[in-house]
Amino acid sequence: MDIVIKNGVWVGHLLSGYSLPMEVPPQGNGKSSGEIGGMWKHSIKVSYEATKAAFPGGEVIAHLDQK
Repeated sequence: MDIVIKNGVWVGHLLSGYSLPMEVPPQGNGKSSGEIGGMWKHSIKVSYEATKAAFPGGEVIAHLDQK
């Protein structure tokens, strides 16, 4: 991640893919509703809020790296 090498950049949280479980919940008819379930939204929200609180006035950005 080249972004963390730059001067003046703070890194709050790095989340591994396994910490963002995603599930496709089935509907009653056996088809997917299209809504992805799992705890991934909660993990991202908590990390975002904690980073925002730790660096008041800082700009919070997200970098998603697909492997």
